[in-house]
Amino acid sequence: MLKRLKQNLESDAHEYIITISDKQAGLKAFVAVHSTALGPAHGGTRMKTYKSEADALKDAMNLSRAMSYKSALAGLPYGGAKGVIYLNNNSADRKTILKAYAQKIDKMNGLFQTGTDVGLTDDDTFFMSQYTRYILGLPKKNKSQLTTSVAAAKGVYYAIKSTAEFKYGTDDLSKLTIGVKGLGKLGGELVRLLRAEKATVLVADIDETRLADIISQDTSIKI
Repeated sequence: MLKRLKQNLESDAHEYIITISDKQAGLKAFVAVHSTALGPAHGGTRMKTYKSEADALKDAMNLSRAMSYKSALAGLPYGGAKGVIYLNNNSADRKTILKAYAQKIDKMNGLFQTGTDVGLTDDDTFFMSQYTRYILGLPKKNKSQLTTSVAAAKGVYYAIKSTAEFKYGTDDLSKLTIGVKGLGKLGGELVRLLRAEKATVLVADIDETRLADIISQDTSIKI
């Protein structure tokens, strides 16, 4: 699939760079669609404060490129994309911004399908699903229970186990020391999975509250 992806891209240029703006809602966002060569473009949306709009756009472009290759390597029939909601000190009400963003995504008619990422909670994504058909990770029976971050953590966890088996001849993690940088939705769940295997875990995060919280749950975790 990587060969097919490369054949469909004369260069590493993005197919679409979309600027989303809704002045009344206080929304400024970017959607970077790197490739649809393998199928509809999938990628999460992150919502955070950047130093500039240029930094936000650069982040979206870099992340969308990575998503194209992740899907290809996994043999999935999806292209790569990423959404970034640019926040600043003057940003408006959170739900107003998310509603406006979701409505804009819906108008893309499936070109970009998205889900949780940095700065968005499961509640945020469920809220957005009321305004767009193109939210990923919504279970059919209970749409209030999203699973993308848990699934992503399990993917990293099994990759670690496979690497350990390749390197050491066993996927037993109990004698290994493993570092986890970032204790958000994915990182926090990954730490839980590693500790269940009795691995020694070293953690780092710029948010001291997250560090304190995870150590309070398991005092064997080291900073």
